[in-house]
Amino acid sequence: MAVAARYNRRLAFALGLSALVHVLVLFGPAWQVPTEQATVLPPLDARLTPLPKPTLRNPDDKRPLLGDAPPPRPRPRPRKPAPPAETAPSTDRKSVV
Repeated sequence: MAVAARYNRRLAFALGLSALVHVLVLFGPAWQVPTEQATVLPPLDARLTPLPKPTLRNPDDKRPLLGDAPPPRPRPRPRKPAPPAETAPSTDRKSVV
């Protein structure tokens, strides 16, 4: 029981400290982002350059070499679905005539 109380106290302390920090940040000094006063970065210029043309290679050349690894085993064919089970009429019923 003492362990749970200590855990609850630690949790309440962490939540209280987090709430205090959030309140200080939200309602603390009004920080503003400088607008035109600070010109630290140069103006950006975007230039589009074409991508290099792809080289035509055989697909086998792209395949990684695995050394002396055996070829992969073929996948088994899927099984045929089982035929539906035939249900015989129940003979437990009494026929009403």
